[in-house]
Amino acid sequence: MRGFLLVALIGAGVGLFYGPFRELAVLSFDKALYSHTLLIPIVSFYILWVNRKRVFAEMSVAPVFGGLLLLLGLVLLLVHKSLAEALNQNDSLFFATLGLVAWLVGGFVFLCGTQALRKGLFALLFLLFMVPVPSVVMGSIVTFLQTGSAYAARAVLSLLGVPVYFEGMLISLPGVTVEVAEECSGVRSAMVLTMLSTFAAYLFLYSNWRRSILVLAVVPVTIFKNGLRVVTLALLGAYVDISYLTDSFIHSRGGQPFMLIAIAMMLPILWGLRRSERKARRMGAAAGESERLQGRVESAVQG
Repeated sequence: MRGFLLVALIGAGVGLFYGPFRELAVLSFDKALYSHTLLIPIVSFYILWVNRKRVFAEMSVAPVFGGLLLLLGLVLLLVHKSLAEALNQNDSLFFATLGLVAWLVGGFVFLCGTQALRKGLFALLFLLFMVPVPSVVMGSIVTFLQTGSAYAARAVLSLLGVPVYFEGMLISLPGVTVEVAEECSGVRSAMVLTMLSTFAAYLFLYSNWRRSILVLAVVPVTIFKNGLRVVTLALLGAYVDISYLTDSFIHSRGGQPFMLIAIAMMLPILWGLRRSERKARRMGAAAGESERLQGRVESAVQG
């Protein structure tokens, strides 16, 4: 019965939020920035399904907390509808999608309780990756990554000993000038890499501080990866063919291979954190065993 009611609440949410969710789904196919959106609920459902025995071992009802989240979802949907004409599409969908997440989490809490929420918290919070980042926040992120990428490119070119002149976002090599534009910020790859690293941290790490380090490592890795792409384009344009800057695979679709480079850079970080965690757990287990042996010796002496 509880499962039927949960499915009914999810169905009601799909009906209530059908318009904005459909709009978000269309954007996921049309715009690269939203391409990961439809994968998020699939991943969240998979995590809940794999851990279903643990998550749903102790269930109760939490009508107050769950009801407040359901109400919050409806309020955010109303905000979306009332401000749809005043806001751009991204910001309007921010309120609607956040409302949908609030509704789904609220329905879960309402019918399954806070214990189930605590055990399934990661899967439910992972749904937040569906929510479009507000334009104001996105603008700040893009500017930060753009600036960082320009400095990374400068550092790499300087280390290579390439004669170069820098002015703001402009990088001048012999015969060619490259601008580190907003499109070079790599914000989409940063979002996808953040999502992947968060999922990997959940799967392979146990301590929260190590998980945080892995996710935060996305920032320098993304900046270095972007800088490396700018350097590659600049060198190819200056010393091979200037068309590389405007009409080449690296310019138009180069984000994909450089994304693989970023993932390759993240793997040793994950490996190192996982290794240190295993070592710490082994040392903790050894210390615990030593304390137990010492306790037995003291008991024997006293006896």
